[in-house]
Amino acid sequence: MAKHEAVIDRVIDFWHALDRRDYDTILSLVAEDCDWQREVLISGRAAIGEALSQRPSSLMTRHQITNLRVVGDGDRCLVKFLITTFGVFQSSEEHSLPDCGGPALVADGEMHFSVAGETISITNIVAKIVFQSGRR
Repeated sequence: MAKHEAVIDRVIDFWHALDRRDYDTILSLVAEDCDWQREVLISGRAAIGEALSQRPSSLMTRHQITNLRVVGDGDRCLVKFLITTFGVFQSSEEHSLPDCGGPALVADGEMHFSVAGETISITNIVAKIVFQSGRR
C-alpha cells in the first residue's frame, strides 16, 4: 500500500507544480523518456521542459484531481483519475481576482509509473477530454 500512496502523491505533486509553474519539480518527477499526450505528443524530459517554457506567462490554471485509482503492482503501475481544469488569462490589474467562469475541461487522466526501489518516475501522461468549455 505504501507504493500506491507514493504514486498518488506523485500525481498530485505533478499537477500542483504545473499550477505553480514549478517546472523544475515537474521535470524531476518525469522519466527521461516520458511521453506526455497534450494537444500533441511530447516525448522526452527535454521536450517537456521546452513545451512548459512556452506556456503563456499570463495563463493561470488550477487542476482538480479526483477519483484516483492505482492499477498494477511490481515495477510498473498506472494511476487513473478524473481531472477538472480551470484556466484564465490574468489581467494586468494588480489584486483583481480573475473570473474563470467554470471549468475549461474535464478529462479522464492516466499516468504510468516505473518503480525501481525508492525511485518512482512518471513514464506516460494522457488526458482524454470528456467535456470542454465552448469559450476560448
